[in-house]
Amino acid sequence: MLFGRTQKFHDSYRYIENSFRNSLLKIESELGIWGHVLHDGRHAFSTFAKEYGINEYARKKFMGHSIKDLTDRVYTHMDIEWFRTEIEKLL
Repeated sequence: MLFGRTQKFHDSYRYIENSFRNSLLKIESELGIWGHVLHDGRHAFSTFAKEYGINEYARKKFMGHSIKDLTDRVYTHMDIEWFRTEIEKLL
């Protein structure tokens, strides 16, 4: 299990021993990342993608978000090379 939340415990979720999150909790002081959670990576990616000019449609698809615009959702079909060009803007 990647994030390991299995059940509520004292109004929060416990992490199972073999989860990625539990492993991160054990070494966070060594890595110098106190107070962060894995979801922070999504915030960072979205911010960097916007700062580097990645197309909004591509940014939403990379993040797994739904496309609300009817034209983009139904009629837009971009090929893998277009997505590659967009993600390479981060390099």
